[in-house]
Amino acid sequence: MGRKQKPYQTTWHEIIPGLSKDYDGRWRIIATGKRFVEADERLAVQKFRQWESENGKQTMAIQIPLAPMLPPAPNATGWDVVGTSSGDDIITPQTYTVDTSTGKSFGTFQIDESAIFNAVRNLIINDPILAAKKIGIPEIAHLRNIKIPQEIRLTDLLSAYLSRQKHPQTRRNTVKVFGEFVEFTKFKTLADINVTGLMVYRDSVESSNLGAATKKQRYAIIRTVIAKNLKYGIDATQISAALAKLKVLFTEDMLPQVNPQPISKENFHKLLNAATTKWKAILLISLNCCLHLGECLELRWAELNTEKKTYACIRAKTKRHNIPRCAVLWPETVDILQQLPKTQSEYVFTSTHGTKHNRQCAGDLFASLRRKAGVADTVKFDAIRDGAFTAACRVTDGLQLARLLGGHSNGMADHYVLRSPEIVKPACDAVYTAYMEN
Repeated sequence: MGRKQKPYQTTWHEIIPGLSKDYDGRWRIIATGKRFVEADERLAVQKFRQWESENGKQTMAIQIPLAPMLPPAPNATGWDVVGTSSGDDIITPQTYTVDTSTGKSFGTFQIDESAIFNAVRNLIINDPILAAKKIGIPEIAHLRNIKIPQEIRLTDLLSAYLSRQKHPQTRRNTVKVFGEFVEFTKFKTLADINVTGLMVYRDSVESSNLGAATKKQRYAIIRTVIAKNLKYGIDATQISAALAKLKVLFTEDMLPQVNPQPISKENFHKLLNAATTKWKAILLISLNCCLHLGECLELRWAELNTEKKTYACIRAKTKRHNIPRCAVLWPETVDILQQLPKTQSEYVFTSTHGTKHNRQCAGDLFASLRRKAGVADTVKFDAIRDGAFTAACRVTDGLQLARLLGGHSNGMADHYVLRSPEIVKPACDAVYTAYMEN
């Protein structure tokens, strides 16, 4: 026999015994299993209460001994019904019966079932020894210090996760994806999470036009928000149970094959010739240091040493694992950086307001530059990094040096990179030869 269905808790934190809400958004009357649709939560509760008043609460018949009504009949056995009552008051028995062999009379009462179970539950929790005596089951007396699982709301888990997540883009993506998940499934707490609802959500995602990587990212965000709360001291039992159910969220779609498209030397110089001073610096620093556009925008003056002509840092994406990246700057790169206007900002590239560039805005500006330079729309900014990485791999030990240039882990070599960024000079020279020499 399954566990009794949990009653619905409203947004104003009132528990409605006898009413629940299914994962598909329909309301269910627990006593009958009847479902109905109502978008407004308060109207749904009102409809249920109207049904409850018309149909009465679910009750249980309790037989209680009464004062003797008749003397015992000699050699008599059996039961006789001697009276009934149609009253709904729980004080008034609905039927009276008499044991004709003893003369004892009993009254049968119809009592609200939920009130009975709540009374028994509270007795077991608060005084298991007394409950063992009253119920007649000695084992109940050993149920000391019963821990009642606290209701853990999914919105609280999200808030706890976001309070420790500093990256703005990650925060925005998490709020969007997790919010859509909660809205679709109608799950409010960890206890609400069920496999049926998860499968319906998965079917919705899988039937969408999202790519395989985006689907994987959605499922990963949902799991991460819940799993991270294990480290924050939240109920491990409930979180582990929820994570076990979340294993049904996966995609069988194949990720696209990695297909780097290095920018041609001709297209790079078209962009360079059409660019302003700021964008010439962005293009050169991207090629020289093997940076994505977002990484160029995150570049800080403290990470550059124009005297030694070096760049060294640990980017935010790999900060947790302390993975460094470095480069040796070309004369052209140093020269264009020195031409940039000096501001109070710690960032190298700033907007007209003096703040760090927005990634989306910078992407639009690159698209304008691309049109101005007469370069095809198929040439993306990341093609510059692809070109740098490809050229760096062509030297001796090129792959290892390219990984250092690109900010990927190399094991033992990582510990020496920040102290000696010149280690990647052969890789930077190879990129220079491929793109900057006549």
